Amino acid sequence: MREICISGGEPTTNDDLLEILFKLKKFPYVQPIILTNGRHFCDIEFAKKIVEMSPYNMVYAIPLYSSVSYIHDKIVGVNGAFEETIRGIYNLTKFRVPVEIRIVLMKQTIFSLTELANYIGWNLPMTVHVAFMGMEVQGRADENQKLVWIEPSEYMNELSFAITVLNNRNINISIYNLPLCLLP
Repeated sequence: MREICISGGEPTTNDDLLEILFKLKKFPYVQPIILTNGRHFCDIEFAKKIVEMSPYNMVYAIPLYSSVSYIHDKIVGVNGAFEETIRGIYNLTKFRVPVEIRIVLMKQTIFSLTELANYIGWNLPMTVHVAFMGMEVQGRADENQKLVWIEPSEYMNELSFAITVLNNRNINISIYNLPLCLLP
């Protein structure tokens, strides 16, 4: 399968995004994915316009850091970001487009993974996929390594519990950026 990933910064703030999405429609054999914080999709008209211009098979991958709004907001550095992200996810799924939730495994949130999995199971069951992302220490993560980094071997139980919760809800799950030898 051929894939194209659109990322950024935040790609939904790029003035050329609509043109890029429209051009991607000419390549139906390509599986496009857009990595976005999802916040701009809280505007239903914006969501509609993007979905109309996007290829039919576009996947929207949106990170969710916590089921607790103020923790999510603190991690992304924007008050109200959690509410905008959740509304954005709901708006996208109103148009029946696939939304993937990405969970970055970090020190601040690792011990509340089960609560986040329960939140997703109860409130976002329409998502097509949940990806648990092992931390890639670069950019701001590198600058804040003591705050965000936790050894993967320290959270395998929490990861297993969260996966069990989502698996029991029949939500597709993947694990990225973790050594296979650590996974139970």
